[in-house]
Amino acid sequence: MPSRLNVFWLCAAALAALLQCAPAAPVHGAFTDNPAGDTSGEEWETERPADPLIALLKLVLEAIKTHRQEFEAEFHIRYDVLAQYNIPSLPADCPSSNFSMEALLHRLLQGLPVYTALLKYVEKEEPKSRIPSRFRQNSELLKQRITGKMRHAVQVTPLTSSQEQQLLRDLDSSDTFHRKMTAHSILYQLRIFLIDCKNAINKKEKLRESRANRAMTPVTLYYQR
Repeated sequence: MPSRLNVFWLCAAALAALLQCAPAAPVHGAFTDNPAGDTSGEEWETERPADPLIALLKLVLEAIKTHRQEFEAEFHIRYDVLAQYNIPSLPADCPSSNFSMEALLHRLLQGLPVYTALLKYVEKEEPKSRIPSRFRQNSELLKQRITGKMRHAVQVTPLTSSQEQQLLRDLDSSDTFHRKMTAHSILYQLRIFLIDCKNAINKKEKLRESRANRAMTPVTLYYQR
């Protein structure tokens, strides 16, 4: 019959073996790729420090959010029908892949003066809409935050008077209904443009942070006697 001392040492050896087989737990406070229980990425977004540019884009989009409800209440047709309207000289969109952060920021910066000019058409056809003025209130700050995020800041000049007049002239029509739908389509396309750019930039930021987090190896500390 084994002595009590032998039983004690056998138990201690078994416990040590179990600890060696158990997966290492990171020290409290160490970075991980995703928070515990996160499946959608939303919790991770709330924990990330707010990016000034993303925060401002969300603010601008919040001001445009009412457009869908206003349009459907007025015309009693589906909002996505506006995607079918062809608007000449729309800025190029922000692709979700195969673009560097710098290229995305440049694409967003280039689109701002074009939409600023197009919104004058909206003001003419939909004078009650508050979206153009809200956009203008934030457009200068948007430019500053975009260039502040770029590695090599560039200057994008506004359209010249003749370029702007030609842009607006291309939209003109003798059909009142068509002009109104064109104005609403500009607001629709502006919303899509900003959403796509915001999501593409946010995706790049997450990828950059994820790579940085993986480069930091969690340290596991064990107490041994």
